[in-house]
Amino acid sequence: MANIFVRSTTGSDSNDGLSWATAKATLAGADAIDASGDTIYISKDHVESITGSVTYTLSGAAFSSIKLVLCVDDTGDPATPTSLADTAQIIATGSITYNADYSLVHGVVFKGAAGVSFGNYSGSLAEARRCKFLSSGGTLNFQGQFIELLDCYYGSETALPTLIYAKAPQTFIRGGGLINPGNVAYTLLVTWSNCNCVIDTCDLSALKNDQNIQTEFYNQSAGTLLLKNCKMPDGWTGSLSSFGWAGSHPYAYSRLQNCDSADTNYRLWSHQRGGQVFSETTVVRADGASDGSTPLSWRMLSSGNARRVFAGVQTPEIVVWNEVVGSPVTLTLEILTNGVTLKDSDLWAQCVYLGMSGRPLGVRMTTEPSILSSGVALASSAAAWTTTGITTPIKQKVTLTFTPKEKGFVSAIIKLARADTTVYVCPKLTLI
Repeated sequence: MANIFVRSTTGSDSNDGLSWATAKATLAGADAIDASGDTIYISKDHVESITGSVTYTLSGAAFSSIKLVLCVDDTGDPATPTSLADTAQIIATGSITYNADYSLVHGVVFKGAAGVSFGNYSGSLAEARRCKFLSSGGTLNFQGQFIELLDCYYGSETALPTLIYAKAPQTFIRGGGLINPGNVAYTLLVTWSNCNCVIDTCDLSALKNDQNIQTEFYNQSAGTLLLKNCKMPDGWTGSLSSFGWAGSHPYAYSRLQNCDSADTNYRLWSHQRGGQVFSETTVVRADGASDGSTPLSWRMLSSGNARRVFAGVQTPEIVVWNEVVGSPVTLTLEILTNGVTLKDSDLWAQCVYLGMSGRPLGVRMTTEPSILSSGVALASSAAAWTTTGITTPIKQKVTLTFTPKEKGFVSAIIKLARADTTVYVCPKLTLI
């Protein structure tokens, strides 16, 4: 396993690349001699301009021979650099393709006029840290089997239908954010077939405030998108998913969790095959859920395609700590509609509690009746709600009684299968 050095200011691709004094001048020069497990050090002052397109194949091997491509502080020509940097630049008038498997790249700016591709479409595990992926006319493609992007930035100088194509089955975009100096319009991303994408702790405020997050799951395929703890553009009016939630993507699930441009810490938007779930601060239960100052509920809105099997809409998991062991407890969830009396076949709860002594085995319960049953009306409730805008408030509740055998968390979700129905759910469990 060798160290290879790259520096555009003093290097030459005719050099052996084994020291700063004999550095390669281009990453392609290093790519021509590298082997699995080598480390490529790129000078912090490296600027490489390429006419046309370029393809790199910088791969390692599983676990023992990871390929490292690192921008470093080369002041004093250290034989073994000890300080990372993030200023190396590779600029192409065409596209940049960075094929990587078992490879990590740190601190490089990749700017391809026709786009940038990172990873290996046929299958790879690749990671980028503190890099920039920039375009002036093409998409940014992240492909392979597992892609993790840490504290990276993404942008385009021209308007695009979509900026990012997330093509890896496991794609994690954590930290960093968007660069949009021209304030151009683009939807943030398309998620590929069977992609499970997480975007976490990203600054998305450079997105235009009327642009959508997600165009589609490619070919209307299965997949998930979780966007959490992100900063949104001021006054953002775009959509979480622009493909329509009435059934065009029956196997897709997208969720925005605690992402906003305002000073909130509770925003929720879940987009799924049977409808949507939104955070709500107007129609709320007295003494119900809150963030400490703002009362909260969840507004479930089912589509016309909602059904009991495969196509219901469901809330995120709600949890409460249980201290009771060996005695029956009753879990209650409060709901409200505008003039609709729900049956247990329209809306039900699923609950998990610890039901085995000495082992953390969860026991699942549900209030859903047999699939053969048309259901019975849910119990009415006397809970107090703020019902601004509700002309005929119908207050009901869902209850489950069980005997925990261990202390621990009790979790519950609500499922709604009645089509074209709005239900307000208080995400605060009562356990007595």
